[in-house]
Amino acid sequence: MSPRSRRLAHRGTAELARLVATQGFSFRVIGTARRSLMELARQGEYREDLAAALCTLLIELPPLAERRSDVPLLAQMFVEQTNARTDRQVAGLTAEALDYLAAYPWPGNVDELAQVIREAHGRAEGAEITARDLPPKLHLALSAAAHPRRPDETIVLDEFLARIERELVVRALARAKGNKTKAAKLLGMTRPRLYRRLVQLGLENSE
Repeated sequence: MSPRSRRLAHRGTAELARLVATQGFSFRVIGTARRSLMELARQGEYREDLAAALCTLLIELPPLAERRSDVPLLAQMFVEQTNARTDRQVAGLTAEALDYLAAYPWPGNVDELAQVIREAHGRAEGAEITARDLPPKLHLALSAAAHPRRPDETIVLDEFLARIERELVVRALARAKGNKTKAAKLLGMTRPRLYRRLVQLGLENSE
C-alpha cells in the first residue's frame, strides 16, 4: 500500500470510529475482512476502539478451498449478477466448466471466483459458460490435479547398495549352481569374503 493510500485508509477509519462512537444514533454496520480486526489491532495495524466496536458479532467463514460445495452456487450467483449489469444473458455453466472450478484452489477466495466468472461471462459465446471460456490458470489446475506430482522418494544409500549386492550374489550363485567357489570368481572376490557377505546379507547361516 502506498503512503497516500495509507493516509486515506487511516482517515476513513478515523471517521468511521467517530461515527460509531456517536451517542444517540442507532445503526448497524455489516463489514467483511480478510483478517481478524482484533489481531490487526494488537499488531498496531488497525484502530483498537474501532475493531472492538465492529467485532461484537463475528461470523467466520473458512476459505473457499475448504468449502468446494459452495462453488457452484456462488458461481451461479455471480453469473446472475453479471447478467443484471450487462445486456448479455447467460444461463449458467456447463458441467465441464464446473469441474474446472472445483479443481482450482482459489487462493484469492470468493473475490477471485467473482472475477473469473465476470471474465468468462464476457467471453461466452453460447447460452452457457463453457470450459473454453475459463482463464488458462483453471485449465492448468485441472491438469495438475489429474497428473499429481510424485513425491520425491528418499534413497538410503546403504540399503540401496545392499539390495543390489544381494541381487548380484543371488544371481552369481544361481549361475554357479550353488558352488560358492565359482560364484566368488564370477563376483571377483575370494571364497571367504563371499561367505562373509552371504552371512551379512542373510543368505547364509553363520553357524
